[in-house]
Amino acid sequence: MAVPATGLGVRYPGGDGPALVDIGLRVPVGTRVAIVGANGSGKSTLLKVLAGVVTPQEGTVEVLGSTPEAARRQVAYMAQRADVDWDFPMSVRQLAMTGRIANLGRRRRPRREDRDIVERELERVGLAGLAERRIADLSGGQRQRMLLARALVQEPELLLLDEPDAAMDSQGVELLGGVLDEAQRTGSTALIATHAADRLEGEVDGAFYLADGRRAAPHAGAFVGLEVGASFGPSFGPSFGPSFGPDGLHIRGLPTSASGEGSGGGGR
Repeated sequence: MAVPATGLGVRYPGGDGPALVDIGLRVPVGTRVAIVGANGSGKSTLLKVLAGVVTPQEGTVEVLGSTPEAARRQVAYMAQRADVDWDFPMSVRQLAMTGRIANLGRRRRPRREDRDIVERELERVGLAGLAERRIADLSGGQRQRMLLARALVQEPELLLLDEPDAAMDSQGVELLGGVLDEAQRTGSTALIATHAADRLEGEVDGAFYLADGRRAAPHAGAFVGLEVGASFGPSFGPSFGPSFGPDGLHIRGLPTSASGEGSGGGGR
């Protein structure tokens, strides 16, 4: 099991309420799972827990047989809001190489193997021709591809991607799907946070729905696929779950969160 988690609870200091409540999750190795919910539902927090960035106050979690902190070298985390100063004078190739830092050894000097991996992943995401371009000159979609390349050069066993298709055009979204297909063929596991609940079937193996920090029941007809969540507990009612309107995802039976995905101590 790539990710077994039970009873996860997270509360940020100064937050209006819990970011996660009693979350149970079981993700088999080699699967691709969508974490689905509106802004503020807890998607980002859940990925941060698995990445070892946020420590839950309640529950237990393992990542690839270890604690999230111990598994970091086997995990690539692509945050929704990356810690990148896009005005820094750095090339696309140089930023991609930062994904290899954990593999560079004491001298922190790239080897031929590291350079070859970077070139391969830039080619994979369609940025090989822009390798010498300054990162400040990239478009929003190109920046997302850049961050994806930086994750891929780590050669991870587990990919944690937070809204990876944000700002991507249709070509970029298609490219992302191909990258994830190839990663899955090589045995990697992927968890992808998304609000695009209307296009999951055929793209992921299973879907886990969140609303206001709790697991939510999908509405009738919504894609579920592989069962990756724990059974619903008494705190969940039949009225909880996503519905779809002309302006996207809505959660029935829940108040609209006043904060976005990035609020409450680093995002929810």
